[in-house]
Amino acid sequence: MATHTYVDLEIEEARYLANLVGIEYDLRTTIDWCEQFAQLTADRDKYWLVEPMTTAILVRFIRAFGGGKRYPDTKHILSILNEKEKEKYEYFKNVRSKHVAHSANEFEDNQVKAYYIKGAADNGVNSIGLGCARVVGLSSDDINAIHGICQTLMAKVKSEMELEKKKLMALVSTYTAEDILKFKMRVPKYPKEIDVAKDRR
Repeated sequence: MATHTYVDLEIEEARYLANLVGIEYDLRTTIDWCEQFAQLTADRDKYWLVEPMTTAILVRFIRAFGGGKRYPDTKHILSILNEKEKEKYEYFKNVRSKHVAHSANEFEDNQVKAYYIKGAADNGVNSIGLGCARVVGLSSDDINAIHGICQTLMAKVKSEMELEKKKLMALVSTYTAEDILKFKMRVPKYPKEIDVAKDRR
């Protein structure tokens, strides 16, 4: 009976495929959440979830290609988008970066108001009030656009993954069994709080 096990291919040639695995996860979960979003907007009792779902979708969507350790190897994948999709991608990236993650643009308007009574004694001011207006969620059209962009990118990512697996299989087939067993089975690392600011390998 054959004994099956595995080793981790911690080689430079496998890095791109490892990066694609992370991107595939980000795109797949974004697609799933976009599909859940449509159900939320149809149920008024769940409408309060529109804002947190919008936040989650935008963060996960832009995370796929938004920078970090994976970006230098994978940014070329965005080039498959057509001009309209690229414009929408940049729009969503700005919503995420300038409104959701940071309070920077005019999608948020916080106000301090002086209420007064016309003709009253002194200057007529009788109280100070506060106001807040902001964009709290994406439209259904926006969510559909994100879903479509993700589907386009996902097809490219899966194609690249299959190609990279074939390349790695061809490379590994040149190794001896002894070479293979020099690699180790890496136990998943559970990060500690003190590691939060450290870049991974």
